[in-house]
Order: sequence, then C-alpha cells, then structure tokens
Amino acid sequence: ERSVTTSNDPTKPPVLVEDTTLTEDTLKFTAQFAKRWHFLTFRYGIMESTGGFGLDVDFFGDRLNVRTDVFDWSRSEYPRLRVRAAWEFMKHIYVTAGADDAINESHRDFFVGMGVTFTDGDIKALLPMIPAPL
Repeated sequence: ERSVTTSNDPTKPPVLVEDTTLTEDTLKFTAQFAKRWHFLTFRYGIMESTGGFGLDVDFFGDRLNVRTDVFDWSRSEYPRLRVRAAWEFMKHIYVTAGADDAINESHRDFFVGMGVTFTDGDIKALLPMIPAPL
C-alpha cells in the first residue's frame, strides 16, 4: 500500500511517500494427489488453499530430492514458484535449501533447514514407551 502526503509545514518534507506492507497470518490447507513414475512424482491439488501442481525428482535411491511447486496465481504478477532440494546425509536426517516465490522478485525468499523423518515402523516402536494417561 502506498500513501502520498503533501504538506505546507516547513519542518516536514513537501511530499511524503510511505509504503506499507501488510502481512496476515492465516491457516492454509494442502491436499494433493500424486503419482510416482520411476524417479519422478507428479502432484496436483490444493496447495496452501489455492490450486496448483508440482513435480518431485528423486536421485541416488531417494537420498536427494528436488521438489518444485507452482500455485497461487492471484497473489502477484506471476504464480508462486517454490523450489527446494533436500539431501538425506544420514538415515532419517536431512538438510534442505531452496527459494520460495522465486519468480516474483518483490516476494522472493530463501530458506535452509534440517529435518528428521519417521517411518510407520519407527512410530510403532515408540508407542509402547509412551506413558498412558491416568
């Protein structure tokens, strides 16, 4: 949002231009259909409460994953493009990096992170160790 204010006050600039950015925290949903074909996974559905599609490419026995999402055609001039790569350097532990909103320069954001994955078997093994409520 941009506001332009003019003033005759000699202590203030004659024309004051202010840019204000409003950020809202809202709950968003994602639900996708996916089909894997060899090392490619094609996805489509609802991404962050908007329509979209994606493509995942897996390398080295699924230890390196490159994921691309295209969604939210209404927010900016171009749709939102998110690209990320994740590398599982130890079993169940990975590092990730990428760019969000990569083609809209005014909203572009870069990220890095680490994560841990669990399989159904891992969770099943932990359940007996969780204390029951009284």
